[in-house]
Amino acid sequence: GDPERWVRLEALACGLAGADERLLALGALARRVGDAGNPALARLALAAYTRECRAASDDACGDALGLAARTGGAAPGLAARTGGAAPGLAAPPQLSGWQPRQRSSDEPVETGAVGRRLELGKILLGVMRSRNAASVTGRKDQQALAKSLARVRGPALRVGQVLAQIPSLMAPEFAEALEREQAFGAPRISPRVVRESFRAATGRDIAEAFAHFDDEPLGAASIGQVHRAVTAAGEEVAVKIQYPFIEKAVRIDMRVFRLMTPLLAAVASGRNAKEFAQTFELMALDECDYEREARIQELVRLGVAGVAGVRIARVLPGLSARRVLTMELLRGQTTAEFLATAAPVAKAAAARALFRFVYAACFRTGVLYTDVYRGNLLFGDDAVMVLDFGATGLFDAAQRRLMRQYCEAALNQDRRRHDAVIAALMHALGRPAQKSFDFEGQFALLVGTLAAPFAAAQPFLVDQEFVDRETAALTVGNPNLKGQSLPPAFYQVSRMVISLHSILAQLNQPLDYAALMREEIAAAEAEDASPGQDDLRIRVG
Repeated sequence: GDPERWVRLEALACGLAGADERLLALGALARRVGDAGNPALARLALAAYTRECRAASDDACGDALGLAARTGGAAPGLAARTGGAAPGLAAPPQLSGWQPRQRSSDEPVETGAVGRRLELGKILLGVMRSRNAASVTGRKDQQALAKSLARVRGPALRVGQVLAQIPSLMAPEFAEALEREQAFGAPRISPRVVRESFRAATGRDIAEAFAHFDDEPLGAASIGQVHRAVTAAGEEVAVKIQYPFIEKAVRIDMRVFRLMTPLLAAVASGRNAKEFAQTFELMALDECDYEREARIQELVRLGVAGVAGVRIARVLPGLSARRVLTMELLRGQTTAEFLATAAPVAKAAAARALFRFVYAACFRTGVLYTDVYRGNLLFGDDAVMVLDFGATGLFDAAQRRLMRQYCEAALNQDRRRHDAVIAALMHALGRPAQKSFDFEGQFALLVGTLAAPFAAAQPFLVDQEFVDRETAALTVGNPNLKGQSLPPAFYQVSRMVISLHSILAQLNQPLDYAALMREEIAAAEAEDASPGQDDLRIRVG
């Protein structure tokens, strides 16, 4: 009932944030109450907003002036502080003429600090509004959220892909809408910018590098878009061109996500939240390095060559660089098409291949493939094609062997072996287990969630209900989240397995995962014993 108190409360709720972030929240409030027809309250919000300009950036002050124009009232104290102009402007701006920056096909994604944070704020509100997956309203909100995520790109889109893997949060239509928006609805950069970006990255013109290049992209990824081309030798290839502005956008997003650390700390009682945020940030920046992705992709392609039913595109290093990745073009059905048309026997074969692929990559090469997302897969008559290797973690030889032993302990329900291996693994990852570490609780969590499909004595059905229980257990039910600083790689392992289980739930086929795990452990042990296996990383750089 007290409007001024409401405004102060909202400002207090933003107190953990930096000055620019408080400006964003207060600005959003001013817009909201102004749109609701309460100009008096809008002016109160605007007054609080402009007071924050004392510690904010020039762009934020300019945004405050624009707010004043739209809410019909001058910002108290702003003119006195700036002499009638936002800092850095040559002359006082005309409030009536203020307009948001217009985006073009040269830079179709918002990259201004204030504008991008406002976009992310809208997305966060969209996530909160759309959590009721079962309701008609929730499903409509999720369709709109998918459009917003595809438009903003970057780490926010990656978070959307993770949300799409949690059935209790998002309806199946959300994942389908996100996949569709990425392919057809996402903003594109112009052909001119594509050519300039290729030349800047490789030092060559597209016309010189390829016999043919399609200006119309095949689809869009979180940080780039993919074009079909034909090499001088006549090979059909996919060329992934990174958005020239995306690294700037990623760094802005990371500042926003760091503000969410206190919320994570509330769940984990102050432990692990910072490590989680840092791990997410490092992975997001790693994804901007296509040279790293190319090396990982070749490492996995060579390392899992013996896994039946899996195909990975060969990289063309001579046509790749840090912001360009060229590989052989693979064709197949999308996940949505495959799920709608494939017979149960084909779905079971795909589930077996994906399970073997994820654990083969981990056990044989040390790569944690954390993004078994439906948009990163194609399905052929005899193989599942894995397309994107940007979101990956990496174990060294000792760590991947310990990870294999960790899974083997769960497979055999060997609690004593589990305790010894997890202690050794945490030490190898730089976070030795503390005295308070709950080994019994960790073992129960392992065999009840991540390892449940292959710890079962009979064929196991990974379904949506299981994925929901698993996600809840790993995010809030882990007994060691509160008392132990866990290695960042543990989050990558959890993300790897949850993303795998999410696609297995969509395939919805009971399988003898214990037999598959035994086969993969035996195959990895045999390869470890072969000469030169540990030199594979050296061969691919």
